[in-house]
Amino acid sequence: MVFNNLCGQKFNFAKIFSYRIILALCGVYLKIHDMITLKSTGNLTHYRISNDRGHSIEIKADGSGVGPMESVLMAMASCSAVDVVSILEKMKQDVKDIGVEVVSERRAEIPRTYTRIHMHYILTGKIKEKKAEKAIALSLTKYCSVSRMIEKSAEITSSFDIIASSEDAPPLP
Repeated sequence: MVFNNLCGQKFNFAKIFSYRIILALCGVYLKIHDMITLKSTGNLTHYRISNDRGHSIEIKADGSGVGPMESVLMAMASCSAVDVVSILEKMKQDVKDIGVEVVSERRAEIPRTYTRIHMHYILTGKIKEKKAEKAIALSLTKYCSVSRMIEKSAEITSSFDIIASSEDAPPLP
């Protein structure tokens, strides 16, 4: 594959070790935050995707595993969960566990982008309802990069349940 139009020169991408080297050769110094590499795993619908730190996931476009669009929902759930826990801990809430269930609707026509996404959080611990509500809202409207990208094409709603942790619950008779 020939790579050009970045700095007016042509490069054979297969001969270049990384995109960062191409940028440096062209005198372009951008701060690249994330870089991934996708490779097929012998089946042209199964992919291993790795980041530049060596961590990887598998995506399967044939329905036999996590699909590309499902991975977007997973990214949104995990991004938001990290935010919600962090915000609740800063609010001095005792979070013991978090779970997120995500349901979605997609367009019938191509591109089959998401049109509605509902995220239901299951929080365990000693957590005040108003604090949980605020933490989730802050995550989805301010801090979660994934939800901020998705909100441009999909309506995002949320709900939550708080389960008192077993440490907080009264002992059984």
